[in-house]
Amino acid sequence: MIPFWTLPSFLFLWSVGYVESCTAVTGCEIIASTSKSLEGYASLEELQCAMDAEFDAIKSGEPIRGPPYEYMLCPDVNYSWEQPLIPRLNGTKILCASGESCLVAAQIQLSHSDIDLTFQDLTFNGEGSSTSVVASAPKGSNATFVNCKWKNQPNVIAILNDEALVSLDSSGSPYLMHVNLLNCIIEDFDPSTDEKETFGVRSFGGSLTIRNLTVNNYNVSMFLDMRDGANVYIEDSTFTNSFLKDPSDFEDFIFADDSLLSFNNVVAIDNHFKNFVWLQNSALAHVVDFHHSNQFRVGSVFRLTSAMGLSLKDSELIGDAFSMILISETGPTLEVEGTIFNLTEPHHAIWSYNNVSITDSCLYGNAKESPIKLSNGSQIIYHNVFTDVQAPKEKCDGILHELVNGTEMCTEIDSTTDCRPNPTVYPPSPTCFINSREGDDVCPTVPSIGKCASTLLELRCIMCGEARAVANDAVLRSPPYIYTLCPNTTFTITDESQDTIFPILNNTQIVCGNSVTDTCIVEFGHLQVEVGAPRNEIDARAFEIFDLNHVEFHRVHFKSSQHNEDYLLTSSVWNHGRDNNLIFENCMWTDQLGSNLLVNGGASSNASNVNFIDCQIQNLSISHGETPILLSRSGELSIVNTDIVDSYLPGGLASISEDSTFRWRDSFLINCNTSSEFIILTSSLRSLGSRGETGQIAISNVLIKGNNYGESFLNIYGGGTTSIQESHFTLNQGVRTISIISSALIRPLLSISDSTFVDETLQDGLIIAVGADVEIRDCSFTNISSTRTGVEASENSKLDFSSVCFLDGSYKDSVISVDGISNLFSEEVYGDSFDYKSDCGGILYQYSEVDEFFVPITECTPIVPGQGCRLTDLPPPSRPPSPQPTMRPSSSVTQTPPPPPSMPFFTEIPTTDSIQQGRSSADVICWNWMLVFFFNLVVPVIMNHL
Repeated sequence: MIPFWTLPSFLFLWSVGYVESCTAVTGCEIIASTSKSLEGYASLEELQCAMDAEFDAIKSGEPIRGPPYEYMLCPDVNYSWEQPLIPRLNGTKILCASGESCLVAAQIQLSHSDIDLTFQDLTFNGEGSSTSVVASAPKGSNATFVNCKWKNQPNVIAILNDEALVSLDSSGSPYLMHVNLLNCIIEDFDPSTDEKETFGVRSFGGSLTIRNLTVNNYNVSMFLDMRDGANVYIEDSTFTNSFLKDPSDFEDFIFADDSLLSFNNVVAIDNHFKNFVWLQNSALAHVVDFHHSNQFRVGSVFRLTSAMGLSLKDSELIGDAFSMILISETGPTLEVEGTIFNLTEPHHAIWSYNNVSITDSCLYGNAKESPIKLSNGSQIIYHNVFTDVQAPKEKCDGILHELVNGTEMCTEIDSTTDCRPNPTVYPPSPTCFINSREGDDVCPTVPSIGKCASTLLELRCIMCGEARAVANDAVLRSPPYIYTLCPNTTFTITDESQDTIFPILNNTQIVCGNSVTDTCIVEFGHLQVEVGAPRNEIDARAFEIFDLNHVEFHRVHFKSSQHNEDYLLTSSVWNHGRDNNLIFENCMWTDQLGSNLLVNGGASSNASNVNFIDCQIQNLSISHGETPILLSRSGELSIVNTDIVDSYLPGGLASISEDSTFRWRDSFLINCNTSSEFIILTSSLRSLGSRGETGQIAISNVLIKGNNYGESFLNIYGGGTTSIQESHFTLNQGVRTISIISSALIRPLLSISDSTFVDETLQDGLIIAVGADVEIRDCSFTNISSTRTGVEASENSKLDFSSVCFLDGSYKDSVISVDGISNLFSEEVYGDSFDYKSDCGGILYQYSEVDEFFVPITECTPIVPGQGCRLTDLPPPSRPPSPQPTMRPSSSVTQTPPPPPSMPFFTEIPTTDSIQQGRSSADVICWNWMLVFFFNLVVPVIMNHL
């Protein structure tokens, strides 16, 4: 039986018949509906004439047809022209008939503004021009090449994306178009070309997205040459068996100068180049899921000189090189995570003149000198690193430190017992189909949308059935699409592919019963809720028209999600949608065992928002994993009027990264423990995808009481802006309350106002700032016990205090400590009744100079007595009235769903009873669509033939 979702294309082909040949039409004629008639142009000159004529017709107000403007070529014609082919009309599509490939020997020139162009099933052989594609249109224009090939080309450049060819704006900055390559091939370049320099892609200030590109047996000076702020993203692509041409003048397969390069799922095997990637002059690379291997020795896989940095994650580097990663100058930052180095016998896996961070990674094999070499006094931070590398010929089996004075020192790597890189497998994908190849239906019948779901499979069937109807224009009702769970029921997940809650339609609401006293428990499973595009092929194809950007859950209790170390993530909620808004209101999470309660964001950064409103998170006891329970990679995470109590969170509460924002207000954090930090804000290299975007945290009216911080309550690293307002910290303990550290790239800012800190027991102090800006306004610190200091500023930090009180504290070293290159700006800073255990009970200034006995110079300044402090009696945060979400009226979740309107060809809602009447819902939809296509397509064709 032909599945119903394929009937439109089946009936279409049946009605018009298959056409095996394409008719080449001569003359300057606009061929309308070319995709059906399969008539193509006899030459590129006639194609250009037709495009110009249609452009002039539209410009004069007499259009012949509407967009898209398709122009067909015939596969049995060799198209050659000495003049460039210049499309000018927005919505132009130039494609080869019947899905075959048409040979084009001419230059395509893209220079007009505000155009969106598509080129499909074309093969460029480079004859007739030194460059196949000149993409020099202004910013706002786009060109997409689908299923295109560049093959046996003798020309200089396949694709040129150069800002020098574009006029400048009023500020003198160029604007350059975007180029997309999708399912393209570059191979078999002719090595006998007379041109000395040949390039695949040159992008100077341009922007390219490359997906599913295959580059094979490519003889070239350089595949990708990107400079002057170019931005290139490469995904799902393979580079194999390519050879360096002109090795005396060139070295690199990819060269990036002051540009941004991104890899995601890229494979490179046996490419004969000295360096696969060379980054220099503020270039930055994000590399995820990259596999590189060579059977012969190369210089390096990644080389960095004066670049911004390299972020390498979930990758594998195999083979021999001078150094797999070489940072030959100070400045570039290297971050390695979840990566395997399998070494044949390079000098080093990593040799760096700057600091290195490596986590969750493995090093195997042999090295001539050492697995890792650090020069110029650079440092390494590592965690969960396994190594069995032997360096028998030379010096060091661990980390070889080349000190500034020229001496060397070897230190061991405190290795894990075995290699445990990050897993790459996700839990089973939710689906509407049992078999993605055959399309078998999960739901033999479709329950009525008007009834409550008694199982999660029944809920899935209701949602899938309505989504299919909407996809086929058989709309049953208007949004919001409210689906009700039967009240006072426990829903158990046994198979994520069928039971995980997976909304499909935009503006979906999943509600427990019809009363605030109703309870619905969702328990077990490695994923309890998944929101985003389907992860399997047939669901993605069936529902590709949907843009899921708003989903709500109300009064659902999520319990006991499960952990599996073989899965990349195990979470109660995974939101990997793009630009969506996910709301949980009056929901609860208890006894969660999965690694996360929420993962917000997919493999790539998607701007997604998650909101917890009037929720409860309690009694969590996670005994594994080192990630916070709330992991936000993008968008905004908002917690409002939500209590987090009585929980053990070894990885902490929340991790905010990339361009994410965390808003937390009117809430409690009480009696929780962590061994790391509760909240971490990281702005690493991976977060600089758009050059400078960093995370933000806003905490307002929150009570933090009786918690064990572990390392800290809040750890800010690398950048971002954090504000704490009208909040109350009391009876907590840990190493420090807040740690704020800058990176070499971004300077972070912390602002605290109208807040109180009472009875805190700390080791290092309240706030430790390294190269950061800290502003404190109208705050009091009372009865703080610290074995070191209160507030410490170092490495050019800036402290700005106004109306701040330090009362009844115990500080071992000093209340405030400032090194010689940091600054303190203070106004109305008070303090008294300290338990002085050192020589300074006030502000300790430590200068970098030393006296003749090599003792650092210090200066102690007392703090003004605290009789002027006005902030000692600030009340703790109070619980405000429960806020209502602004996206919808509060009554919308309790209303009874309206009955569906009567629809032509769909006279009833299929129910479980319909099977007893010999009619299934699938049969109803199939016959409806057969009738629609018969009267709209088949009958007109028959009438035309008559």
